[in-house]
Amino acid sequence: MTLNSQLFLTINSLAGNNKLVDSIIVFCANYLIYIIFATVVAIVGYLIYRREWKTALWFFGSLVTSFVILKIIQHIHPGVRPFVVEKGVIQLIKHATGTSFPSDHTTVAAAIAFGVLFITRFKTIGWLLLLGAVVVGFARIAAGVHYPFDIAAGLATGLVGAGIIAIIHRILTPHTDSIEFDDHATFKG
Repeated sequence: MTLNSQLFLTINSLAGNNKLVDSIIVFCANYLIYIIFATVVAIVGYLIYRREWKTALWFFGSLVTSFVILKIIQHIHPGVRPFVVEKGVIQLIKHATGTSFPSDHTTVAAAIAFGVLFITRFKTIGWLLLLGAVVVGFARIAAGVHYPFDIAAGLATGLVGAGIIAIIHRILTPHTDSIEFDDHATFKG
């Protein structure tokens, strides 16, 4: 038995023992992503309201890049769902047998979190979103629809996609080393 299978079966054993725990797992696996989406819509809405178009576009670029990387990886190595291969899987979510590597949900949540962390000034929200991405991924393992490596690959894909755009953004965006003063400060030199 592989490490991936052992980890999966250990985490999946949390399911099926308690209705409240199962409900939390299903909520986090299926619906927490919508809270993450709503948060990013609010952030992008705020950026647009403040006319910070470039930041919004760079952030959107990080999401697109992560999605492209996700689809390339899925084409090369689609992966198989654990409930197709493993015996005794407790499957809390009905799911098609399609591509599982990397996890779409985790990739999207991680891309959003890392995009917020790397591109915007909302660092605290970015860290909370990253925690949300990890919770989504963990719940999808517990729900029986992903292996741990699917989740790790999703987190890494979001990191790489957002990281590439953050690096390009830093290279292309001029930085000023000048000192900025508030309206009441004076420079005596």
